[in-house]
Amino acid sequence: MLDEQADQVFAMTGAIAERVRKIGGRTISSIGEVSRRRRLMDTHAGELSPKDMLAELYNDNVRLHGFMREAHVVCEGYEDVASASVF
Repeated sequence: MLDEQADQVFAMTGAIAERVRKIGGRTISSIGEVSRRRRLMDTHAGELSPKDMLAELYNDNVRLHGFMREAHVVCEGYEDVASASVF
């Protein structure tokens, strides 16, 4: 199940990058830039129980959903239906 979610996130990232390029934007081009721009942080806990791991994943997904809703609102503000549909 978690592998499926990772595949979906990866596919979504590619679709968003393609849309950014299509409208003339600049995409992230390095691992360093990914690190500087990230808003979901890594955990630094030594060992997490499966329950704690799933709770952390859930919380990250809630935050990701919020980021996507914010991006959707920006797209709507520019009447960019094609970009909004990616989200």
